[in-house]
Amino acid sequence: MPQLDKFVKALSCEARRDVLAAVVWHDPISTIGITRCISVKTHLTSSLSLSSVLRHLKVLEEAELVRSEKNGTVRTWQFNTKVFEQCVRHVATLGGLPTVKGGT
Repeated sequence: MPQLDKFVKALSCEARRDVLAAVVWHDPISTIGITRCISVKTHLTSSLSLSSVLRHLKVLEEAELVRSEKNGTVRTWQFNTKVFEQCVRHVATLGGLPTVKGGT
């Protein structure tokens, strides 16, 4: 599953997981908004530059975990729950765990 490889690569970096968390919790969020969220989370000790955030977003977008929309000069980002859930289900089946299909 090539999508799973991209998923694993995307989540293999702590800074990238922080970027994804900002998108998940503030969906939709602008690129600048993500940078600010990271700065607040790290208490300004190891904040990411805008160019670093953009590089991480590119990897997340290639894995289809986020998607973007440009409105004028502002690009906003949204979390793609469908792809995330598909990859998590696939990982669960690797370990022989039963998959849950809705409800109880």
